[in-house]
Amino acid sequence: MTQPAQNLTWTSTGSLPTQAAVAKNPTFAKAPIGGIFDRLNSVYATSGYPWVGQVMGPFDQAWEAAYLGKKPVAQALNDGVKESNKQIEQARKNFQ
Repeated sequence: MTQPAQNLTWTSTGSLPTQAAVAKNPTFAKAPIGGIFDRLNSVYATSGYPWVGQVMGPFDQAWEAAYLGKKPVAQALNDGVKESNKQIEQARKNFQ
C-alpha cells in the first residue's frame, strides 16, 4: 500500500486511493469509483491510521444505537456524526 503501483491495484477492487498520486492516475480515473470525487463537495477519508478507530468508533456506536432501537435513527446518526467530527478535529491536532 505504500507504493503507488500497489495502491493502484488496491483501488481496482473498488477501494479508495490512499495517495494523491494514485487518485490523479488516469487508470484510477477509469475505475467505477474514480468519478465519485467530482460529484462530492468534500471528502475526508478516514484511512489515516493509526487514528481511524478514534474516528470510526463513535460512528459504529451510533449505528449500533440506531440498529438496536436505543435511539431514533436520525438522532443516533446525528450524534455519531457530531462525535466523529469532534474526534477528527482532535486527531488532526495530534497527527499533523
